[in-house]
Amino acid sequence: MGMVSDRSSAQGAELKLLSRRNHYYFIAGAVTCLALAGWAHVLAEKQSVHSRALVGQIGEIIWRVSQAREKSITVQKLGEKIQQRQADAKTVGEFRRNLSYMSINLQDVTSLRYAPAILPPNQIARYRSLLERVNKFRDDVGEQIDVDGITTFASIQRELFDLSSNSSNLSHISISLHRQFERLALFRTLSFGSMALLLVIGIWFSQRIQTMKATLRHVGDYSRLFSHQTTGHTKKIIEYLSGQPPDVKSALDSAQGQNQMLKWMQQFDRGDDGKTEPQYMKLGLLLGLAGRVRDEIIPTVNVDPSAANVLVPSIHMSLILQELIAGSIKSIKSLSNPSLIVSATVTTQFRIRKTLLITVIDNRSLAHGESSYMEQSAQAGVELTRFLVEDMDGTLSTVSTESSCAAIISYRLT
Repeated sequence: MGMVSDRSSAQGAELKLLSRRNHYYFIAGAVTCLALAGWAHVLAEKQSVHSRALVGQIGEIIWRVSQAREKSITVQKLGEKIQQRQADAKTVGEFRRNLSYMSINLQDVTSLRYAPAILPPNQIARYRSLLERVNKFRDDVGEQIDVDGITTFASIQRELFDLSSNSSNLSHISISLHRQFERLALFRTLSFGSMALLLVIGIWFSQRIQTMKATLRHVGDYSRLFSHQTTGHTKKIIEYLSGQPPDVKSALDSAQGQNQMLKWMQQFDRGDDGKTEPQYMKLGLLLGLAGRVRDEIIPTVNVDPSAANVLVPSIHMSLILQELIAGSIKSIKSLSNPSLIVSATVTTQFRIRKTLLITVIDNRSLAHGESSYMEQSAQAGVELTRFLVEDMDGTLSTVSTESSCAAIISYRLT
């Protein structure tokens, strides 16, 4: 009987040493895991902030260049009126104001903080050269513009159109950055997942040690009882020692679920370039701005109260709406009775899923599907429009009948 007690004491001393070592290893592993997970999180977050700033300023470049294109078309039309002596003082003032808007937008493109990281050096140099030409043209022209002046501005406009067509390639950079977001999110998830796994292993191992301690205490009790009873009780000890340890599934289950997926950013930051325009804007105000007079055609804006106060990314949604409205106006301006309606509403599915629907509908006749719709709406920003809609996790679809065509933007809110 004494042999059993001595063996139990030796096993108890060995188990205590193993438990102490396990405690130290568990603390060291947990601290190391937390440090590595924290370092990975900080590194990934720093890279994400930089990438989000690049994406925001890519959108800023596309927006500013599109604005400069639009103002150049207006300047061209006003310049022709002034040349033909058909303009008054108000027209001349509008001419100079649009030239100033062109200059401001080009200046914004060249002064963005991350422009050198987005645009090639030769393109930045071309933008600066174009800005100097616009400023010189604005300063040189008087109230009367001769043929040479119109020719000079035509070359400026061609250069601007060439640069803006190159800016469409920025969408590939944005897609690459989105893939980088996904990799960073996966990296952070794996780091926290590794931490959770190590914690689960540590808890499981600690639970096993506690189970072994409980078994040893029972063995000691049996050994003391054995010294006072017959040898027939040996079978009980053998049966006990050959049994399975207590179930630790509940302890393992309680350690699960510590890993949490970090969500990818769906809206674009504008960056820290100091611009005064808001990052988000109420849809009602945005549609009111988009519904202003364009080429003497006034879009009818119908905004449902449920959609008027929805906050949307101002840069992307403004550009999307302006390009869709411009495409419709281009297709219906030759009609005898053009009609253009812009509407917005919020639909609810299953009481929790809300979707914003924005519709731009005109009265052109088209019955050949989406490809023909895009062909009739051909302009520099059509592909950009589709890209921006998809970039916001939305969809752009078209519906055509014998008497109308509609472009429908579906943007999920929840």
